[in-house]
This record gives sequence, C-alpha cells and structure tokens, in this order.
Amino acid sequence: MISYEGELLWPGNLGHGAVIASFCAALLGVLAYGHALLGHKLERGRWETWGRWAFGLHSLAVFIVIGVLFGIIYTHRYEYHYAWSHASKALPVRYILSAFWEGQEGSFLLWIFWHVVLGLFFLASTGRRWESGVMTVLCLAQLMLSSMLLGTLFEIPMLGSLKIGSSPFVLLRETLQAPIFDRPDYLQWITDGNGLNPLLQNPWMVIHPPVLFLGFAACTLPFGYAVTALVRRLYREWVGPALAWTLVAVLTLGSGIVMGAAWAYESLNFGGYWAWDPVENASLLPWLLMVGALHGLHAYSKSGYSLKSTLMMVMLGFVLVLYATFLTRSGILGESSVHSFTDLGLSGQLLAFLFLFFGLMVFLLALRWKEIPGKEKGGEESGTSREFWLFVGSMTLVVSAFQILLTTSIPVFNAVAGTSMAPPADVVAYYNRWQLPIAVLILLMGTTAFRLRFGRSEPAPVLRWMMMITVVSVVLTLLIGYTQQIGYWSYLLLIFAACYAMAGNLHLLFLARKRLAAQGGLWAHWGFALMMLGVLVSSSRKEVVSLNLDGTPLGSNFSPAQARENVLIYQDQSKTMAGYQVTYTGDSIAGPNRYYKLLFQKKNAQGQWVYHRTLYPNAQINPKMGLIASPATMHFWDHDLYMHVTQVPDPENFEQKSRTYAEPVLHYLDARGDTLMLKESLVIFEGLQTRLDDEWKEETAGAEAAVGAPLRVRNLNEEFRLMPVYVLRGGVEFRYPDQTQEPGMRVELQKIDPQSGQVALSVQTLQPAPRAYVVLKMLRFPWINAVWYGSFLLVGGLSLSVVHRNRQYSRERTAD
Repeated sequence: MISYEGELLWPGNLGHGAVIASFCAALLGVLAYGHALLGHKLERGRWETWGRWAFGLHSLAVFIVIGVLFGIIYTHRYEYHYAWSHASKALPVRYILSAFWEGQEGSFLLWIFWHVVLGLFFLASTGRRWESGVMTVLCLAQLMLSSMLLGTLFEIPMLGSLKIGSSPFVLLRETLQAPIFDRPDYLQWITDGNGLNPLLQNPWMVIHPPVLFLGFAACTLPFGYAVTALVRRLYREWVGPALAWTLVAVLTLGSGIVMGAAWAYESLNFGGYWAWDPVENASLLPWLLMVGALHGLHAYSKSGYSLKSTLMMVMLGFVLVLYATFLTRSGILGESSVHSFTDLGLSGQLLAFLFLFFGLMVFLLALRWKEIPGKEKGGEESGTSREFWLFVGSMTLVVSAFQILLTTSIPVFNAVAGTSMAPPADVVAYYNRWQLPIAVLILLMGTTAFRLRFGRSEPAPVLRWMMMITVVSVVLTLLIGYTQQIGYWSYLLLIFAACYAMAGNLHLLFLARKRLAAQGGLWAHWGFALMMLGVLVSSSRKEVVSLNLDGTPLGSNFSPAQARENVLIYQDQSKTMAGYQVTYTGDSIAGPNRYYKLLFQKKNAQGQWVYHRTLYPNAQINPKMGLIASPATMHFWDHDLYMHVTQVPDPENFEQKSRTYAEPVLHYLDARGDTLMLKESLVIFEGLQTRLDDEWKEETAGAEAAVGAPLRVRNLNEEFRLMPVYVLRGGVEFRYPDQTQEPGMRVELQKIDPQSGQVALSVQTLQPAPRAYVVLKMLRFPWINAVWYGSFLLVGGLSLSVVHRNRQYSRERTAD
C-alpha cells in the first residue's frame, strides 16, 4: 500500500459523502411527497412536513458538494481528476466557473443546483395545494440527477459489476494508468492541469450554461403541475400556476439559446450564429414545445379550449429536455456534433431517466384521457376566435419540433436499428427548406390571433385590419427585396411574413399604448419577427469580402475555392478589403492566445487614407486541436464586418528559424587589403596576424602555429571588426570563429597558404528573419443587428409577461 505525499483527501471524502446524502435525501423526499400526493388527505400535512425536511437536507448536501468541488478547482488540487481535466494555473479566475461546469459531472451539478433553488422558491411562494405533486416530481428528478454523481460500483451476483454515476471526486491516480502513480511523490511531477477548452474561454460561456440549465430546470415545474392535475383531477385549477412557470421556462431556456448563438458568433469561426448542430437542436426542441404549451395554456385559461393537447405539450417539453440530455451526454452524437460530451458510461442511467418520466406521462394521460374535459358547450371553435388560431399555431410548433426531432435522431435510429442512414449533406439548407414555411405560418397566425377576440370576432373589422397590414407589408417587402437584392420567392415570403408581424404588432402596441407594460406578448412577437428578418437577410446576403484578387498562393492547406476567399498579409503590408486598407502591424500575447493587430484605414473626402479602427482577432496553436481562432468584429448599425485568421506561422518554429545561420560559403582572399562583397556588407582583409592578444594565451599555449585573420566589416550604418583564429597544436587543427549579431555574420578561418598569404574564410550569414504574416477571412453580415435587437425584444417581452402573469396570479390567489 503506497502512502502518497501531498494528497488532500478529506475534501473528496466530504464531497462524495455529500453526494450520497443528497441522493438519500432526494429518495426520502420522493417517498414522503409521493405518499402525500397519493395518500389520504388527512395525512397529507404530516407527510409534506417530512418531505420539506428531506428536501432541506438534500439542498444542504447539494450546497456542500458545490462548495467542495469549486474549492478543489479553485485551489488547483490536481490529485482530483476533475480539477486536473478542466482547470490550470494559467486559467483566469473569471473562467473558473466555466471550468466547474465544463465536464459532465459539473453540468449535472449545475442542473441539480437550479432544481434546489427553484424548489426552495416554490416552497416559499406557492400554496400548499400543489406542494406534494410538484415536489414529488422535483425530488424524483433530483434523485435521478444525484445518481449521476454517485460513482459507486455494485457487484450483482450472476450479472457482474454495475457502476452507478460518475463521481467528480475521483482521484487522478484512480482514473489514469501510468507509472508515475507508483511514486509516493507523484504530485510533485504534476505541475499543472489540462486546462479549460480554449473555445470555452469566453464571457458568454460563463453565463450561457447557467441560464440554459435554469431553463431545463424550470421545465420540471410545469410537468409537476400537470402530474398533480392528472392525479387529483384538478383539470382547471392547475392552468394558472402552470402558466406562470411555463413563462419562466420559455424565458430562461430561450435566453440560454440566444446566449449560445452569441457565443458561437463571437468565439467560433464558421461564420454565423446557428448551424443546426444536433446539440443546438436538442436545446431548441423543448423550447418549441414549451412555447406551444404556453399558448395552449393561455387559450385554455380564456376559453376552456385544447386542454388535452396542452397537457401533452407541457409534459413532452420536459421529456424532450431529458431526451436532449441523453443525446448530448450518451456519446451517440460524437461523430455528428462538435458540442457533444464523451460517453462516461451513463447511457443506461440517462435512458432510465428518460423512460421513467416518459412512462409516467403516458400512464397518467392514458389513465385520465376520457376524464379530461374538452370544449365547453357551444360547439367547435370559430375560425374567427383567438383560441382557434392559438391552437393551430401551437400545433405548427409541434410539427416544427417533430421535423427537427426526426433528423436530429438519425444517430439514435442507426444505433437502435443497426442502420446506416446518413444525415443531410447540407444540413443548413435541409433544415431551412423545412423550417422556413413553418416560420411564415407562425408569424402570420401569431399576429392575426392578437387581433381576434376570444370566443368570436366580427370578420369585417378584422379583414380590414389585415388588408391594411398586408399593404404596408407588401411595400416593405418590395423595398427590402430591392435594396438587399433578394429575389427568391421563398425568401420574399418570409420577409413579407416578418414585415406583417412587425407592422401588425406595432399597430396593436400603439392601440394599447396606455398599458404597454402589460403587452409582453406583443413585444415578444414583434421581437421574434425582427429576429427572423435579421436571420434571413444576414444569412442569405452574407458575403466574403476578403477576396484573393492577385491569386497569392496560400499552400496546400487551402483548396482552390478557399484560396480565393482568404487573404495573405505580411507584417507592415496592406491589402484592400471592403473599402478599407487593412494593415497587419504586429501581434501581442495574452495567456495562450496571440492577438493580431490589424489597422483599418478609410479614405476621407480628400481621398487620403485615415485611421478608422483597429481589430484584434486572436488565435492559438493548440497541441491537441490545432489552430483555434476567435474572430473579431467591427459593428455598424446595418452590418458587421467579421474577421478571423485561418493560418498563422507556428510561433515556436518561427522563432527558431529567426536564430539559425545559412549554410557556410567558402571565400578566398589573396592578400592584405583584399575585399569581399557580401549582400549588405563589405569585408576588408587586413592580412595575417601572428601575434595574438593575451586573451588567446590559453588557446595558443604549446601551439606550433597560431594565426588570426583581422577583418574590417562595413555596412551602411557602422563599421566593426572580426578576427577568426586558426591554431595548430599537436598536429590537430583548431578553428575559433568570430561573429556578430548585426548584420548577422559568422566567419571562420579555414585554410592558410603560408607561401602566398592567401586565406580561405568560411562565412555564414544569419538567415533573414521570416516575415510575420496572417492569412485571414472577412465576411460582411448585413442586418445582423436585427437578430440581436429582435432577440432582446423577445426576451424583454417574455420578461414583461412573467411579471404581469405573476401579479395576475397573485391577485387570483388573494381573491380565492
């Protein structure tokens, strides 16, 4: 048994013990709250009290786990595999949080944390009527998530070993197999960790994952309300509180998705913000279902319409969160997504998590399906009622999610059925072809629905309003199509739908101008329309402005098509791009990144180039990932210029080359005063010198011959002297070269003809330092700001809706 030096084991033991405690407390919470939900009404209060105690203990244990793991990462305790894998001493403090949730275990812990926060808020702010049902679901989710962190191995007779979870407190020597771990002092040799993925060292990645996981966690509570409604037959009463939490889920999950798009735009270099990557799709799926559920809940609260479909959408929204978790963490997307996690052996648990809640949903819906009330008396809904179009819009969102789900799940189908279906070759074009008409329908129906009343609307005023908005939209569509040179009919149709939605919602906001704060839905729909317009124009009119017009060869790393879209700029050289003179003036280093300074100049009214702006795209050559480039962007009100480097010299090879000499060249000088012309210098031979200074005493002691060749070297700026020395001692030749750094010359006395006085000099010149350069690509994104402004309005409108709905629900509870 080896006694290891320097290991600090008590934090890991404390953290692992807290994980076990959180798992056991969550199990007690499930049992207590489950008994309160299903048991006799008279015993409900007692069991709910036990459930609160259990959830409180669970929360305390979770906070301990988080504190211990963060402390291990922050203090660089590299005896723990998680700290060694995700942190390093060079990592800026602001990215320690990113390192915390970079790994699977940390992200599970982040999800657990938000469940704790929402659970405590729910217990403090919501009436006891819903406590047992919602908290049963929440504790059950916490039980499954806590099991992902257990890292416990069970021996099952006849079945072998079964590992439950992956602990973030496992030791490095228990994970990796290497001879170094046979040494008691192995920690002395592990001086630093692997560090955070360079692509995640971005401010957006400090806030994007927490907000996204808050959205995932928020989807749990509407599911809990739906379960409670089905178990206790509270088919009408659940809608009010569930609507408020569904709004929170839509707001937070949508905000997380937008932040992810902003991170991709700022950090990745594929030239965009959304690539229909399977992991991106996985987060979009539950959001689409929750948006549909939100509109269904609103319709039912006003008209008693579409309760069954709304229940299904609410519950499927959370189930799709679990499916997204399975997709991204099981390793099944490893070959089709750059964002997926590697498989830690949790696939079985993730499937159990998914099927547990999916089975609960199917069981309860099947059990109560015939009891769930349909439309109240009055027959089918009129096509001129708001609830009808809200229902149609919700179903359109379901179709959108279903299409994305089918294509994203191709790797799952292949794994289950043993098939080899390939994803679409051009993923972006494929999804756009399906989703564009769906977006058109959503924009048109969503806007028109706001003009209708619940119940029934008079057709004539609505038609007149639609005609007015249509005329305005047609004019705007033609104007945008002409100015942006967009001629595809499908693109023009989406532009028309976006203009229709913006004009319609703006008019409705004007009509409701005295209570704008209560019109969160109108603001959100207006923002969504503006975002869709920005997405269409920025993606369809995106153009490369870094054109290699002079055909400069860029090397084998670039295909002919790529070479035409990338520009080589040497240091202190300029190239013209997008009307700017771009000069590469040098670089600087900050941490692992090298920042390339690019000066942009623009012509003034007199035709002179004047300073405009400086951009600093950065990159690093990572040993594992190669060139990792992060773009720099120049923002204007109507477009962005987006630039990233695509090739740079390797800094290590670059510096090494700048210190090497060229191959020696032999030159013969005949007599005193003979000269030698080199590239930038004149060398004058002053004859042989047999009397050497005292500094050569040691080298010439006992020598048969010792001769120097004094030289004068002149260049444009200065004159200096060199004297290589030749020594013959004991029949062995010794040559002592002389050199100078500037202009970079090394001279060695090779041969001497004592009869003629002729000498042979071996001259090496310092190779000229290779010219620093960058190869870069620059894109122009028109109307990209419409994407971000629209996203801001969408999130702002949802925030107003959350505030308004909570106030409304508080008044309803007070009235009851």
